[in-house]
Amino acid sequence: ASLSHESVQCAYAIPASMLEGGLKKYFKENGMGSGEKAKDGYTVYKGVNWKEILPEKSDVYMHVHAIDSGGRVTLFISRGYDNFLRMETDSLPLLRLQDFLQRFRRMAMQYWLTDSMNRQEERIHLLAKKQENMKKEESDLQKEKNKLEARLSQNTIETGNAKSVMENEQRALEQVRTKTATVENMKSLRKEVRRQERVTHKAIRHYNLSQLSGSHLQEALETNAKKT
Repeated sequence: ASLSHESVQCAYAIPASMLEGGLKKYFKENGMGSGEKAKDGYTVYKGVNWKEILPEKSDVYMHVHAIDSGGRVTLFISRGYDNFLRMETDSLPLLRLQDFLQRFRRMAMQYWLTDSMNRQEERIHLLAKKQENMKKEESDLQKEKNKLEARLSQNTIETGNAKSVMENEQRALEQVRTKTATVENMKSLRKEVRRQERVTHKAIRHYNLSQLSGSHLQEALETNAKKT
């Protein structure tokens, strides 16, 4: 740590964000609150009792900035307004402040370690959550696949049945068409042919729709397979 006429500074091989976080944690735990932003990037703790440094109430100014090796902490203490501690008149509290910054190195390291552990735990939690979501998605895809396979199997049976009906109706139509009839029976025969043509057309349409449904189900099943 080094002294100027009004401040105490100390550099650390610790990231500036960890130094600032550690200091704010220390001040809050020691009843000094969360502070408030002041000009030039300082955080000021007004009217606090930092008894290990100064017996009376004071304003503490804290600033942390990054340097190549890590971060640097700068602290000012004022008895109010611009009445900052000076070495020629306040050497004892300034030396206490210097000693605090030396001891703070260990606090900052603990804060950094705890922060790293918390971040690692959060990463592990996120990875576990991602794995859980992937398993659920895999399960959902498998259920979808099972449903598609069941529907495809049912569609295959229905298509076979529709094909049989269609072929039967086609044979019946051919039989009707090849019938011979007298002139008196021709009108009745034409009605039978038209009826059979309608039945056959319906059977063919049902078979074609069944085949189309089967094709769509097969495509859906292939798409599901690509997802898994």
